[in-house]
Amino acid sequence: MLVLKTTVPEALILKDPNKALPARLIADGAHWFAARPEHATLSEDPVPAIQMWRSRTSDAVMQKTHPNKNNSAFRPEIQGGGIEFISGTHCGFYLSNLTLNAQNWSCALRFEAPQNSARTLLTLNSGTVDNYMFLQQIMGQVIFKDQQSTLEITAAQEPTSRPVTTLYAAFSDQRLWLRVDNGPVQTTGTQADIPLTNPLTLYIGCRSNKARLLKTLGHFFLHDAILWPDTNILDPDHKETLDLFDHPELWGARA
Repeated sequence: MLVLKTTVPEALILKDPNKALPARLIADGAHWFAARPEHATLSEDPVPAIQMWRSRTSDAVMQKTHPNKNNSAFRPEIQGGGIEFISGTHCGFYLSNLTLNAQNWSCALRFEAPQNSARTLLTLNSGTVDNYMFLQQIMGQVIFKDQQSTLEITAAQEPTSRPVTTLYAAFSDQRLWLRVDNGPVQTTGTQADIPLTNPLTLYIGCRSNKARLLKTLGHFFLHDAILWPDTNILDPDHKETLDLFDHPELWGARA
């Protein structure tokens, strides 16, 4: 008999494991934006467009960006559902008046990019400082940096049979942190301060609320976006939470 020694998250042996991830994220104070119609306000168009997108684990609500002229819609034909972002077209969302620990925060995104070029996935901008931080994917390269290039970290995506990519990014201890799928956690060797002042604005799928920078907008299907305002999920102290993400069955109908 073959015996494999591995650590199984407690959530996997709970009576209702689908509640494990939401419960943990609520306890962490995280904002989980799950791409499901029940968490959105839709227009009455023939193809309903997303007007507002509510967090599953908090009272945070995202609005469609100003240049987003009803361009964002759910695509139920995509396995697990998802919001389609169209190349060169504003389909983004934003969460304003966000308060977070600008020296210790993290995020995770689950998405499919048919050409491996989702381009801008997430941006964090204070509006009062001439700088912002963003996460992007270009030709299979994941890049996390600030606009002034104070710090930058890059990771190449390894070929996989799974279409869904999960990215984790954090800024903590004056370093950038990055993880692709269930690969190793990378950090920048150099430390530097990237001053961002509260309140901040979180953007998904774009850089700002302005109708420009169309070349930074790629094609992808977003399944989930999570923000931890005061936690570096990639820190070893939070390994138990991170382990939950390596088990797709805990996402509930998202494989």
